[in-house]
Parts: sequence; structure tokens; C-alpha cells
Amino acid sequence: MFRRLFGLIVVVALVLVVVHYWKRGALTGTPVRGAARDIGQEARELGADAKDKLVEVGQDLRDVKITGAVKTAISLNRSVSHYPVKVNTTDRVVTLGGRVDRPDARARVVAVVAQVPDVARVVDQIEIGPLDQTEAAGRSLEERAIAAQNALDANPNLRGLALRVRVEAGRLVLSGQTSTAAERDLAGVLAREAAGAAVENGVAVRPGAPVTTQ
Repeated sequence: MFRRLFGLIVVVALVLVVVHYWKRGALTGTPVRGAARDIGQEARELGADAKDKLVEVGQDLRDVKITGAVKTAISLNRSVSHYPVKVNTTDRVVTLGGRVDRPDARARVVAVVAQVPDVARVVDQIEIGPLDQTEAAGRSLEERAIAAQNALDANPNLRGLALRVRVEAGRLVLSGQTSTAAERDLAGVLAREAAGAAVENGVAVRPGAPVTTQ
């Protein structure tokens, strides 16, 4: 008997609770089930917005990574590293700007960028024209001389030859000795491209020129 009475009390309490929330919903104009559906819909919309934001952030990070990889690839290529190339990436499409002094240099820049992983397409907006000191990344003559010297030292065909690039009276001068005219011309081209400026080639051609140890 006591158990039946206790069960009846529990049932009545549950009914009262349900009636209370039903009346509350009626007074506020929002049924309990309708409110639950609204809350669920809002949660789904918030989840979808958050997912879209995460996708956008992921795309932005990917584009930033591609831009960094492109700039690194250009900087590591001695034939184009001295050019003031501008890089912008949107949805894996890389747009190149800036200026170079020769059509073949522009073609080399585009070719280098096209080989970078994750680049979907390259838009070439590079201009061709003379470079001034400001456009060439503001490098001093001393910095250009160092870049030219590094290019000479790294070339296996010239390694060991006593070739030097220095600044004299406001100009870049390449000096030293080579065994052949071909080596002399190669040294001049490498120095000029790495420096991004005119380099006076004062290298002497002497068969059997001494080789220095490095």
C-alpha cells in the first residue's frame, strides 16, 4: 500500500512538472518542443559557420605557405634572386609582379615559380625595363659584390680560381685569372646576374692560371 501511494505521488509530481513547463511555454509564446527545435537549428548554424571559418583560415594558411615557398625558390636561384619580384597567392594561384631587365629573366622567374609544390597556376604581371637601385631591393654595392662573389665561389667550373669581385670608385669590378676565355666569360655572366648590376670584367686569360685551395 505504501509503495502504491509513493508511486502515485511520483506520477503526480511528474505531471505537475510537465504542466509547469507547458504553461511557461504558453505564456512566453514559445512551445517547449519549438524552443528545442530552435536551439538545435541555431546550434547547427553556428557549427556550419565555424566550419566555414576553419576552411577559410586553412586556405589562408596554405596560401601564406605557398607565398613563402615561392619567395624561397626565387631567392635560391642565382639567376633571378637579385630581381625585385613581388609575390601574391590566392587560392593557390600565384601572381607575380615587379620588374626585370630582360624577357628571358622573366621567363626564368615564371619557370622557377611553376615548379614550386602546390602552385596551381602562375599569373605573370612582371614588367620588363631598366632596374634602378631602389627597385633592386635597395642593395648596396658592397652587398652586390658579396652576392657576385658567392656565385663565383659556388660554381664548380670556376672553383679554385683566384677570382674576386670588389667595389672600386662606385662600380663593381671582377678581377683575377682564368685559363680560358670561356671561363672568363662565364665568370662575368655569373657575377653580373648575381649582383643585379653591371660588373666590369677585368679577368686576365692566362693558360695554366694558378688555382687556389678553398
